[in-house]
Amino acid sequence: METKKEDQIQNLDNLIRKGKYVEGLELSKKMEQNETLNQKDLLRAQLLRTFILRRIEKYDESLRLSEQIFRKCKNNNFELLEIESLIMMGSINRAIANYDQALKNILTAEEILLSLQDKKSDTRLRLEGRLNRVKGAIFRSKSSYDEALELLLKAKTIQEEQYDRFHLADSYKELGIILWLKGNLDEGLIYFQKSFKILQELGNEWEAIENLNNIGIIHIYKGEHQTALNYLFQSMEFSKKLGKETSLSNVLNNIGEIYGNYLGEPAKALKFFEKSLDLSRKLSAKIDNRLEIAVKLLNIGGVHENKGEFELALEYFQDSLGMLQALNEKHYIADCLQGIGDVYRKKGLFPKALEHYQKSLAIRKEIGNAVEESSTLNSLIALTVDMQSLKEAEKYLEQLESLREASENKILNLRYRLCRAIYLKAGGSSTEDLSFNSLYGVLNKLVTAQQLLDGIISEKIVVHNLTVDAIFNYCEILFTELKTLGNDQVLGEIDKLTQKLMQIGIEKNYYALQAKTYFLQAKLVLLKPSVDEAKKLLTKAQKITQEKGYDRLGIIISKELKKLEGELPEWLMEEEISFIDKISKLQLEGLIVSLRQNRVESLATGEIKAPNIQQLASFTRSLKERKISW
Repeated sequence: METKKEDQIQNLDNLIRKGKYVEGLELSKKMEQNETLNQKDLLRAQLLRTFILRRIEKYDESLRLSEQIFRKCKNNNFELLEIESLIMMGSINRAIANYDQALKNILTAEEILLSLQDKKSDTRLRLEGRLNRVKGAIFRSKSSYDEALELLLKAKTIQEEQYDRFHLADSYKELGIILWLKGNLDEGLIYFQKSFKILQELGNEWEAIENLNNIGIIHIYKGEHQTALNYLFQSMEFSKKLGKETSLSNVLNNIGEIYGNYLGEPAKALKFFEKSLDLSRKLSAKIDNRLEIAVKLLNIGGVHENKGEFELALEYFQDSLGMLQALNEKHYIADCLQGIGDVYRKKGLFPKALEHYQKSLAIRKEIGNAVEESSTLNSLIALTVDMQSLKEAEKYLEQLESLREASENKILNLRYRLCRAIYLKAGGSSTEDLSFNSLYGVLNKLVTAQQLLDGIISEKIVVHNLTVDAIFNYCEILFTELKTLGNDQVLGEIDKLTQKLMQIGIEKNYYALQAKTYFLQAKLVLLKPSVDEAKKLLTKAQKITQEKGYDRLGIIISKELKKLEGELPEWLMEEEISFIDKISKLQLEGLIVSLRQNRVESLATGEIKAPNIQQLASFTRSLKERKISW
């Protein structure tokens, strides 16, 4: 009879390892009705049942049963089962965002574990491995990433030595998440793949879904968007098949992120985000999933920002921020503050943008993800340059340089070179004193900036958005030369850059970039002037905005098209009008500044400052006198 009881418990454990949770629940109920089971075996069976309930997201029932088991184990001095029940309570409390109680459960379990006399038994070591894994997951949820990583590595070591593969898969998954959050994408991917492989070998589809989703997320961040979609659509189908609503909600959100942030399909993105948000709100009646809801609000805000719907974006960002701050989710708080800063910058409210970027930077520094910290520093440098606060920009540039020197990361190196070029360009584009020495220094900075930007544009693309930023900054320098000297040969260089922009837009499905590039090209051909060609380009831009849902951008482009379809302004066809006057009339400077600042929807005003002809003539004479070639 004893063998039969052990067989039943082993069968139940095997069903759990294979993710056969429905069959497992049925077997656990039968075992509870089995009068031949002693109290200890009954509690073991019930503990396995709580594990199933936890995995199928019936958190309230699982927690109640775990607490009952804990009290019975404590009363009967079943120490090992007492530890198991506390670990389960900690795991459930973490899942429902009750992090302080979860940590309290785990610390109590740890205290009992340390008091056991047999320090090296397999059972004790396996419990220690599970305890460290759950404790690490709690610290990860509390944004204490370094502590979490240390605990999870301990768990991994124990579970590898004990060949505890099912729980090792959990530890691998948690390690993948931590490394992803810390910016170590390749290492994170390796752990997700290891976890997925174990679960596949166990035949556990239920748990494997999570890794498909996580692998998809890593590929998003690596810029491999089609690969990411393949994994995410697999995860979506498995989630539907198995009825995993939380997983389905998360994967819908991640698919939306790809369409919204990377493939330039805001309408598709909103469709997936809204489905995900609706499902999360439905689930909130059963579980505390405020974090999931907050992240989805954040993502929807991002779509509206990209569409130029700034007020709507702010509304979603602010709602998300309030929830995230209540949960102290630092990683997402930093993302949200960055998003709000981006919106204020695009609205031209620079002091508010600065405030939010600075708050985001402080959190990024605390977390220690150098790549994300560099992203916020990039925003701060570009913003303070636009505010003409070059001392502030220099301070942030020095911080970015320190990050670059501490790592061989390609993205950090690229961001530093781009930001240094932006800073030098600003120092080389405005000065009251246009004496020889001053102007020579100005042009020196511009040339260095131009060389840095040209290097970024010419080399293999690492991050497409940064290459696009480099192109727009380079265009701005060329426009300064175009306006200053009236040298129409510069137009050839600008034309090549717009072709590069279009190539990136097509390759990466950046539809908004395609439309904006057509818009810029239309303005440029009007310098010839070629009205028919400009109309064709604007019509292409208009079609993209209509098909892909970029309504605000579409309004701007449609207005430009109507101007050309109506009565043309006389100056456009005049032969005597100067080239520089045409640039001014076409508002090309305002457009290029708006493109650089990514705020075409609100078309920035203001012109690029340039020396006048007399100042340049004086400077040229000085060059000849000093026998300096330029």
